[in-house]
Amino acid sequence: MADRHSFSYGYSFSDARGNQNSTDTTAANTNAIGHGISLSHGMAINEVVSSGAGLGFGVSEAVDGTNDVATYDFNYRFNFNLPWAYVSVGQALSFNDYYHVDTSIDSNRIRSDYTNTFDINVVKSLGEIFPFLDPTNSFEVTLAYEKLFSEANIINYDYVADSFSIGISRSLHLNK
Repeated sequence: MADRHSFSYGYSFSDARGNQNSTDTTAANTNAIGHGISLSHGMAINEVVSSGAGLGFGVSEAVDGTNDVATYDFNYRFNFNLPWAYVSVGQALSFNDYYHVDTSIDSNRIRSDYTNTFDINVVKSLGEIFPFLDPTNSFEVTLAYEKLFSEANIINYDYVADSFSIGISRSLHLNK
């Protein structure tokens, strides 16, 4: 029973930099350093269905301090290893607390927002769709859809967004 469960943790570091040039002399002020930690649990329910849940915390601090933010995340996912494709459906909730007043919108309010993101991914071997392109089934095609709802205490940051993507990837095994 223990081999049906997996636990993972992580740390991330980011260093985002804007380009400063003659037409945009302030871009470097938005350079930001970020740190994040995550913890997740996965469980194989049976040979077809698995699930996962995760928690995360991140912080990002810009040079000029305008978009310094702490983010708290919770997510869960169900995966289906179906005969015709691998399908993964997930939901993520994020709470963002900014450190400074957003003077561009409201000089008296510190921004805080909540996002709710639903996504679905379908993964299929390229060789199973077009055998002549990938006879060894080394490439995978991923179709993804995401719907994000954002609600903030400053109405300018309320929005709904849809995104679609397609990707092709190939795995390499270095231990062979």
